[in-house]
Amino acid sequence: MPLSRFIASFACAVVTLIAPLPVQASNADKDLYGDINDSWERFGAVYGRVVEHYYQDVDHEQIMRSAIDGLLRDLDPYSQFFDAEGLRQLLQDTSGQFAGLGITVGLKDHYPVIIAPIENTPASRAGLLPGDLIVGIEGRDTFDLGLEQIVNRLRGEPESTVHITISRRGVENDWDVAITRELITIRSVAASGQVSPGVGYVSMRQTRFSEETSEEVAQAIRQLREDGIHSLILDLRGNPGGLLSQATEVADLFLEKGAPIVSVRERDHDRAEIKISQRSPLFGDLPLIVLIDGGSASAAEIVAGALQDNDRALLVGTRSFGKGSVQTIFDLRDLGQAALKLTTALYYTPSGRSIHRQSLTVSPGALLQVPA
Repeated sequence: MPLSRFIASFACAVVTLIAPLPVQASNADKDLYGDINDSWERFGAVYGRVVEHYYQDVDHEQIMRSAIDGLLRDLDPYSQFFDAEGLRQLLQDTSGQFAGLGITVGLKDHYPVIIAPIENTPASRAGLLPGDLIVGIEGRDTFDLGLEQIVNRLRGEPESTVHITISRRGVENDWDVAITRELITIRSVAASGQVSPGVGYVSMRQTRFSEETSEEVAQAIRQLREDGIHSLILDLRGNPGGLLSQATEVADLFLEKGAPIVSVRERDHDRAEIKISQRSPLFGDLPLIVLIDGGSASAAEIVAGALQDNDRALLVGTRSFGKGSVQTIFDLRDLGQAALKLTTALYYTPSGRSIHRQSLTVSPGALLQVPA
């Protein structure tokens, strides 16, 4: 395509993208869209020169995908674009079943970091720990890879093997681990029982908040009540979070109707969506301790923060991870099977604390490393 036609086509795409402007745009809006136009013009100029002058033919799909990934990576570690395969894996995550290693990963220092291995999975049996950096996959450096690329490389067919390179703080040399993938079915309640007569224990340790979490927790506690417990320990150590809706429903099990659980604040900080308990608590009379640690993140921090701020539970353990952002999934169906996961808000505990990059803390007397 001649460069003049390419630039004309690109300009048409830009006009289509930003055309629906308000009829009476404010000066701030005019400045905003003026900046957008300037940015697109710069991008179009660079893209046009690449198309016309690069020494070999370019893969336009790959270039645009790299541009999108770079844009989102510059925002934060949690915003992502999903193609058809990535979207399929995202749906697997929320449904609670996929084929892989059994770890939840984030990004730290430009490398994938293990937030938590799921109990009794290939990753946990291989000895991987929260905080381990995955610095290589199949001999290829993972520096600056996006989360979707990392997940695509770690997942695969059941019984296939993946080789990863691990870096751990306090260990001088990196080392390689060969792990065989399995079909991972995640139950939110890993175990339940009595740790001593009358003291119930529900473990959500190294699991996640998926579609059936609140019902699993409620069923476990009902059984413990039938067995005669008079107090409860809820273990959220190593739990990387998951669905916000399930976090509010789990908190709902313990809080009085109308109690605040979490507020979600978007870019306009004057507006906040406050989520409150919707029903009388099923287990409002049970004295409650919640265990947290550096692997407790996102939805797990919402539950712990809500119970702490409403004086409903004592937190015991160490500082939590500090992931207090909310991601919204935007369906990009007009582009085929694609979606955008974008950080759109921060959440705050009932007392107004932002956990994002700050962590939940426990009272001095309860700050301890609880044995695994």
